[in-house]
Amino acid sequence: MPLSLIKSFTQPIPATIDQLSWLTGGWKGKHDDFWAEELWSHPHEGTILGSYRRHSEQKVVLMDIINITQHDQTIKYFFRRIEDPLKPTDHYIAPAMFTLCHIAENECTFVHDDETHPYWIHYKRENNILSGLTCDNLENLDFITKFHYEKYL
Repeated sequence: MPLSLIKSFTQPIPATIDQLSWLTGGWKGKHDDFWAEELWSHPHEGTILGSYRRHSEQKVVLMDIINITQHDQTIKYFFRRIEDPLKPTDHYIAPAMFTLCHIAENECTFVHDDETHPYWIHYKRENNILSGLTCDNLENLDFITKFHYEKYL
């Protein structure tokens, strides 16, 4: 999907948590210098639980704990990052909240709720491949991470 189109997704849209059931499972893939893995539960009582971990050289270097939740007519995506999972919990980063602003068959986009910090997360599933991108500041294209995972669970 072109970045210009993802950038146009800014308003919350009505949806149900079951529309994101295609995320379910375990996904992993290699990036430039690290491996990444995402695990997603089945939707249950308005929630999908997820986790993300990045590791290199047999060491986990960061983790995200994710909760996708039904809020009235829309979907919220909360994540909390743990910069160094082997250190005490004071290394947590404040939670971030995103809102679903685009959904299509096996595809969705979330935008960060803080308008002063534009940030998008985009997912797309094609068969047993989950791909997408995260982008921090689309105005300047400062930071884009593309991911490409294969299903293993």
